[in-house]
Amino acid sequence: MAGGCRNLVSRNVLVGWVFVKRRLKQPYRVGEEILTHKVEAVPLLTESGDFEDGGLLHGRCVTFLGRGDDVVGVLPAPPGSYDVWGFSSDPKSPASAFLGYEFTGADNPDWERLRRERLEEQEASE
Repeated sequence: MAGGCRNLVSRNVLVGWVFVKRRLKQPYRVGEEILTHKVEAVPLLTESGDFEDGGLLHGRCVTFLGRGDDVVGVLPAPPGSYDVWGFSSDPKSPASAFLGYEFTGADNPDWERLRRERLEEQEASE
């Protein structure tokens, strides 16, 4: 953050999703069946700007697994995929909001407008 500047919209490289089977804290019934587990899609990310040597990815991807979690699948993201976050323009505010995913070739939203809307919603609900 040179000179007090900071990015208000940040993109993290999206590598893919890991599908993790997790035990529910409390089982619940659906019809005749009692469910004890759920499967979650967990994004596999690397931090933005973590590039070196002409664009080769030089970072690490981390997904935390809990005791008893099982990986049941992996779905790679298409090249040029990111998860996008918005941050408050007030440097003293820790407020942030997940804005969505960005894919090359897709119609992506106006991230700055969405950032303002999401952070205003957060402030209104506090």
